[in-house]
Amino acid sequence: MKKYKRFVRNYYVYSFFKHFAFIYAVYIVLFRMAGLSVLEISLLLALWSGFVVLSEVPTGALADKWNRKYMLIIGMISKTIGFGVWFFARDFVLFALGFLFWGVGSSFTSGTQEALLFDNLKKFRKGKMYEKVTGNAKFYSGIAIGTSVFLGGIIASLSFDLVIVLSSLFMLVSIIPILSFHEFKAKTSTKEAKYFSLIRKSFRDAMKNRTLLRLIIYSLIMFSVIGTLDEYEQLYFNWLNLPISFFGVVMVVIMFSSALGSKMAYKFKEHFRKENSIYLLSLLSGTFLIIAVSFNSLLLLPFFILVFVLGSIGEVIVESRLQRIIRTDRRATLLSINSLLGELSAVFLTTGFGIVSQLSNLVWGFITFGLLVVLFSIISVLTTFSRK
Repeated sequence: MKKYKRFVRNYYVYSFFKHFAFIYAVYIVLFRMAGLSVLEISLLLALWSGFVVLSEVPTGALADKWNRKYMLIIGMISKTIGFGVWFFARDFVLFALGFLFWGVGSSFTSGTQEALLFDNLKKFRKGKMYEKVTGNAKFYSGIAIGTSVFLGGIIASLSFDLVIVLSSLFMLVSIIPILSFHEFKAKTSTKEAKYFSLIRKSFRDAMKNRTLLRLIIYSLIMFSVIGTLDEYEQLYFNWLNLPISFFGVVMVVIMFSSALGSKMAYKFKEHFRKENSIYLLSLLSGTFLIIAVSFNSLLLLPFFILVFVLGSIGEVIVESRLQRIIRTDRRATLLSINSLLGELSAVFLTTGFGIVSQLSNLVWGFITFGLLVVLFSIISVLTTFSRK
């Protein structure tokens, strides 16, 4: 029990410092101060997603074949280098190089950390605690992001260089708790499996298992939209005529609310046990997003915040379902495939948002996102009833 508590505590510490980066609050401002245009900034964001797409599945397969603890360490070192490059960056190329290291670092940890957590909990015979532990971890991650975003703007007013240095330092600090993690050896060994054969078999598993496929598609639509929406929230604040001095405050409210949603998600497990129940979350999210942009009023801001809260609850529930139906020896690979498709979807969503906003206006860009989620939810429910 002491070893179990020590592991969980260290996992929470890792989850916190992994996202304790002051640069989150101001990196778009950093790009603008360096003279980059909005188009160049959009290209940088697309490149980041592209880097993740290219490296996500290979690193996931590598995690199934190699040491997952080492994967996490390499991921955090890569992210540290990415921020460090920005210390010297003054043009598009170096900023893109920083995103390359950040994107590759993210692909080394995504899927890997969830698989390592699940296997460690199984080792301690605490598999049923996955929802609670991962929810708490996301809660602490949200606290870290919210705190760093709030402080990031203040520190940036003193020195952007200091923001970058401190962000890099805390990425290195996150490596310390990783050193105590236990590397679980799956009963079904993957050491003899061919690299691309493992990926191909994992794709085949996803296509054959309808439940698994539906969960992946849900993630592809719901969480990709919310993730992309996060990139445009400052545009929404500006549209509401919210004073810039309050941007950080609202971002912190969103982060803390989402973190609370993740922490409390395990309590909703029984309410969303049925197959179609998760579509209620996406239906409400899409509806709230449409309401949030229906009128130019700060009174509708809470609906915008609720979109992220519902998304955080759904993410924990869906991730838990994925963990329980994925084979141990392919868990990291399939989770990485899920992340891969999400990043690929984000590229198209970002591009689509820009096109719609350019042809019409910003509001219709947000409405398009809301309608996409609502229609997906309705069609999914009708398809399930039709199949039954």
